[in-house]
Amino acid sequence: DKMHDMEIEGNLLHQFRTIMNFFTRNLRKVQVEKEFNSIGELEIPYESLTEYVVNALVHRSLNIKSPIRIFIFDNRVEIHSPGTLPNGLTIEDVKNGTSMPRNMFLFTNANYLLPYTGAGSGVRRALEYNPNAAFSNGVEDKEITHAANEFVITIPRESNQVQAESNQVMIANERKSNQANEKNNQVQAESNQVMTANEHKSNQADKESNQPRVNLVTRKLTKKEEDIRNFCSVPRTAQEIMDRLKISNQSKNRQKYITSLIELGVLERTIPEKPNDPNQKYRRKK
Repeated sequence: DKMHDMEIEGNLLHQFRTIMNFFTRNLRKVQVEKEFNSIGELEIPYESLTEYVVNALVHRSLNIKSPIRIFIFDNRVEIHSPGTLPNGLTIEDVKNGTSMPRNMFLFTNANYLLPYTGAGSGVRRALEYNPNAAFSNGVEDKEITHAANEFVITIPRESNQVQAESNQVMIANERKSNQANEKNNQVQAESNQVMTANEHKSNQADKESNQPRVNLVTRKLTKKEEDIRNFCSVPRTAQEIMDRLKISNQSKNRQKYITSLIELGVLERTIPEKPNDPNQKYRRKK
């Protein structure tokens, strides 16, 4: 963001969404698949950022009049949460899944306010997505001095940018050396491209005529649909979603609360090519 400082106020859900939007605006997207047109993913896994932000919002100390602070540096992201770990809890305890809530009101209601995934499991899940994150519990580092009353999570950003720029220079040099040959083949390539484009349009028209048309309706989500969208910030099975809603896992319920959200563009399948795959899960569409 162009502004150096931004204050985020409001209820917990609004704070969570604004923080995650701040991350998605300012972190780089990287291509994880070989295809040129594949959709890029955040350099820091979105799922791990979700867990760390929820952890800061739910477990911060309210006795300290200091805000949660979010920093994006060139080589790292930092999340500063007021208050060190309570009751003798150590960093190793947190990594191993030990949970010791500081504020029972926030803890017991987090399941309904935020995409909360369960006591003690959030940090372990985040480390599975990004094992290079480091935790500081009110200590001083040689490079960074943390306040004695803060719990700080430091997540390194992708370190392959220099290598990527070097590869880009190599590709540019190769393009220059092959430019003469490319000019000789350009006319034929353009002719083939026109033919391919026409064939593609014809095939696309045939496909569209043979496929059922999906009626996408833009409307305000209900409270249950909003809850499902937030709950699926991490991939969920149909059974987990039905358990969340406390209803049976029947086809009519899946149609009402899962398939309808997929058609609206709110959710997406993790295995789109096999809708009925037994390992199918559903996640919030970015």
